[in-house]
Amino acid sequence: MKQYLRLHELIFNQPHLCTPEYAETVMAVLSDKLGIEEGAFSIQGEAKEAKDSKVSNGTYHLPIIGSMVHRGSALDAASGIQSYQAIKANLQEALDDPQVKSIMLEMDSPGGSVAGAFDLRDFIMEAKEKKPIYAYARDTMASAAYLIGSAATKVYSSQTGSIGSIGVVAMHVDQSERNKMVGIKPTFIHAGNMKTAGNPHEPLEGEALNYLQESVNSSYEMFIDAVAEARGLDKQVIRDTEARVYRGQQAVELGLVDGVKSYDAVMEELAGISQRGILTQTNTKGMKMETDVEKLQADLTEAQEKLSTLQGTHEVLQGAVLAEGYTITAEGISRDEPEAEPEMIEVAGVMTDKASLPEHVVAALETATQEKAEAALKERAEADFPNFDPKAAVALTEALESFDGDKDVVMSQLKAADTLLAGVMDEEGESSVEADMTDPKEIMEARVSEYMAENDVSIHKARVEVAKTAEGRELQKAILRG
Repeated sequence: MKQYLRLHELIFNQPHLCTPEYAETVMAVLSDKLGIEEGAFSIQGEAKEAKDSKVSNGTYHLPIIGSMVHRGSALDAASGIQSYQAIKANLQEALDDPQVKSIMLEMDSPGGSVAGAFDLRDFIMEAKEKKPIYAYARDTMASAAYLIGSAATKVYSSQTGSIGSIGVVAMHVDQSERNKMVGIKPTFIHAGNMKTAGNPHEPLEGEALNYLQESVNSSYEMFIDAVAEARGLDKQVIRDTEARVYRGQQAVELGLVDGVKSYDAVMEELAGISQRGILTQTNTKGMKMETDVEKLQADLTEAQEKLSTLQGTHEVLQGAVLAEGYTITAEGISRDEPEAEPEMIEVAGVMTDKASLPEHVVAALETATQEKAEAALKERAEADFPNFDPKAAVALTEALESFDGDKDVVMSQLKAADTLLAGVMDEEGESSVEADMTDPKEIMEARVSEYMAENDVSIHKARVEVAKTAEGRELQKAILRG
C-alpha cells in the first residue's frame, strides 16, 4: 500500500474535471491497488486506443484520447491516459513547423485532473492567434476535454458526440466501517484541523466536508469563467447546464459548439483554410475575425502596382515643374524670381536709377516731372479746346488720352462743341454757355458738354443722362415746339 500513497493523493479528495462515469472507472481499475473492496465499482465504457499525431494537407492532426493528467501517472492503461504537458509540447511543435497551417484536435476524452488543465487551455487561447485550431468531439468532449476544446478557434461535433459536463467532482472513500470489521484503528497525529481532512479512515463530514466542497466550488467557478470567455456565452447559461452532457445538435443550440459535421468535412474545411492561408484572430473586444492571407497579399501587390504608377506620374510632374524654373524642397515648391528692373528717372536729360539718388532729390525730381506733365497737358487742352473752361478742357484732354474707343470721332465732336461755344460768347469773351443763349437747343448742347466734362463720359452718354433731368425734359419739349 505504501507504494501507492502518491497515487492515492492524486485520486482522492482532489477536484477533477471528469464525468462521474469516468470517476467510477478509475475507482474500479485502481480498487485492488488502493485497498478498495473489489466489485464496489465497475468499469464504464471501453478503453480508448491511443492514436499518433500526423500532418495532412497542411493540417496537424492531434488525437486527445482518454483521460488527462498533468504530468502522467501510474494509472492502468485500461483507463487511458494523456498528459497536458505532452499535448502542449505537440501543439508547440505544430506552431513552430512552417509546413503546418492549421491544427485539428480530435477529442474523445471524459476529462481529467484540474492541475494543468487551465494552463493548457490558456496556451490554446494564445496559440490560435498564430494558427487556426479546431476541436472535434469524436465522440466525447467532456469536462476537462471541453475546457480545452472550448478554447479552440472553432468547435465541432459528430452527430452522436457528447459535449459538456461543465462541472467538478471529487472522490472520497470511507473505510472506517471496514476498519472496525477487521480490527484496525488508525490514529493521526497532526497539527492543523484540515491536515487529515478527507482521509479514508473516517467519515467525510462537517468542517472537512466543507473544506473539500470549497475546493470543488473554486474550480467550478474557474471552469465557468473560462468557457464563458472562450465561447462568448453568458455565465448563467453555462451554470444552468448543471454539468449535463449534450448530444451534438443540443450542444449547438446552447452555443457549446459551432456545428455538427462529419470528421472528414471538418478536415476538408481545415485543408481549405491551409491552402488559402486564413488566419483566425480575436480582437480586443473578444470577437473572432478571419484574415485571408492570400487576399492580403493580392491587395498588397495591387497597392504596389498603384504606387509604381503614382511614382511614374510624380516623376513626370516633377520634371514639368523643374522645367518651368521651379525648385522643389521639403518645404514646398518655389521659384527664384528675376531681379526687378531698376526704376529710372530723368536727370538733366539722362535716365538715372532712382536707387542711386537721395530720397529728397528723387521727391523733388518727381514733383518737377509731374508739374511739367501737368503744364504740357494744360497746354494741349488750351490748344484743342480754347473756348471751354480751362479745368473742363484739361479734364476732357486727360480723359481722351485714356479713352479706348475711336478717339478721332470723339475729338471731332468735342471740337464741334468748342466751336459752338465760340459762337455764343459775348463780346467780352465770356465763356459761360448760358450767357447770351436763349435757344433751347443751344442750352441743351451746353448742358451736354458740361455733363461730359464733369463726368468724363462720351457725348452719347451725356445726352442720355441730361435728357433724364427735369431741365433736360423741359428743354426737349421747347425744342420740339420749335
